[in-house]
Order: sequence, then structure tokens, then C-alpha cells
Amino acid sequence: MRAISQSARKEKSNDPFYKQCCVPKCPCTDIEWHHPLTFAGKQIANVFVPLCKKHHRGNGLGSITQEGRDWSKLWAITLFRELLTTKYPKYDWLQEKRYLENKLKNTL
Repeated sequence: MRAISQSARKEKSNDPFYKQCCVPKCPCTDIEWHHPLTFAGKQIANVFVPLCKKHHRGNGLGSITQEGRDWSKLWAITLFRELLTTKYPKYDWLQEKRYLENKLKNTL
């Protein structure tokens, strides 16, 4: 698990998106920031999204829920698409985004 840098925390702390869970219709406000994407077996350090403790830690088992995993990946690809496609061009981020959109379209 990578730590989020102080400069990134300071930059994103005033953004309203980072004050609520990225899973739609989740009313929770106890937020933790999550690194949802990996490349070459490592978490991508400067790509993170907000998740509430319920979605980030699961049902007391300490693992992220599937719903939280899918929504956080979708939001991360959407928000950081330019960075991902330039810094990690070998992975097809747009295909992953389309897959997640199709998977989650019935959950809204």
C-alpha cells in the first residue's frame, strides 16, 4: 500500500469530489483515499480516489468490496485518463473503462 504524498493531499483536500465516496448514492462521509490502479504489479502512486470505510475496508474483513473496487477503477480512469494514456501507454485504459461502464450500468 502506497502512501499519498503531502502535496497531493493538500492539492485534493479542497476538491469537493474527494470529500465523499465515489460509489454512487453512498451517503457515507468517513473517507479514505484509495489507489485503485496497478501497472507492472505496483500501485500507480499519483492516481487515487475517495472511498468510504465501508467500501474500502469491506465488512470488517479488511478487504475492499467488489462494488468499491469497480467504481474506484472507473473513476480513476475517467479522472486521470490523460496521465494514464501518456505515462502507461501499453495498457488499453479505454477498453478497461468501457468494460467497467458496461458492468456497472445496471447498478445506478
